[in-house]
Amino acid sequence: MTLSAYRDEIPDDLPPAPRYVLHMLLLEGAMTLDELRQYTQLPTSTLTSALDRRGETISITIDVQAGSERGLNQSRIEAYRHLRNYLSFANSIDTGTTDRGVPWYRERLPARAPVETQIVPIEPGPGVSETDGLWVAIVGGDDETDIRSSRRRLTFECFVLAPLREYFTREDLADDLASEVI
Repeated sequence: MTLSAYRDEIPDDLPPAPRYVLHMLLLEGAMTLDELRQYTQLPTSTLTSALDRRGETISITIDVQAGSERGLNQSRIEAYRHLRNYLSFANSIDTGTTDRGVPWYRERLPARAPVETQIVPIEPGPGVSETDGLWVAIVGGDDETDIRSSRRRLTFECFVLAPLREYFTREDLADDLASEVI
């Protein structure tokens, strides 16, 4: 859910801390975590839980500059192709949340799939301190590449499973959140 979905009314069923944070964001606009901490005077742990994206679908866009004046960079082209493989099988995973809001997923990748799993860790790049990494399930997306240029652009629709710090490995995450086909 995006911030604009709350423009008319903040839901009554939100706990107090998320209600307050949402109210401040609606009043003041986008803020970094440090700005939000300073403005609201709430501790980092409260803000982190208030901003938890677990169970939401988010979009992540990746631009791969695959060339220069001297031609195409083969390692960047390979990275782009590897990432694009995730889009091919995005329909092979089901996601949802339990009645208590705990995310779950069920993967059905065919043996011929060029990727091992649709569950991936997303880590913020260097210098990005406002957000933690996330474990996500890639559930959709688009290849927005302009074939006339060296720019390759992929947009992924990702279902947020958990903060990256909560699970050391994909297997640990699967033990808690993967659902078996019945």
